[in-house]
Amino acid sequence: MKHYFLILLTLMVFTVALSSEESDQYADEDEMISRFMDTSSYRGEDGTCILKGDHCHNTCDCCGWTTSCRKSKSRGGHVCKSEGSSITAFNVVLKGFAAAKKAKCKVKSG
Repeated sequence: MKHYFLILLTLMVFTVALSSEESDQYADEDEMISRFMDTSSYRGEDGTCILKGDHCHNTCDCCGWTTSCRKSKSRGGHVCKSEGSSITAFNVVLKGFAAAKKAKCKVKSG
């Protein structure tokens, strides 16, 4: 039983180490995402979506893709923060669910 735990722990540490190396390679990813989020095709014509980086009061929601509104020292005030995991594979799954929710919402409203 101890061996299984050690193997699992080793795999988790290795996965986290690899995901941190991958994030160094894509330093401009946040900039690309924020540029895309500013477009009307993402926000909708009325601009009511509250997204990552936007100033907020209590919730952040765009077509059912909800994130939390947290205090930011660097931005001054509360801003929408992205939810997710530091492990890349989990983030891919979370982003897939979010994209599916947004697509479903656009089909209903459009």
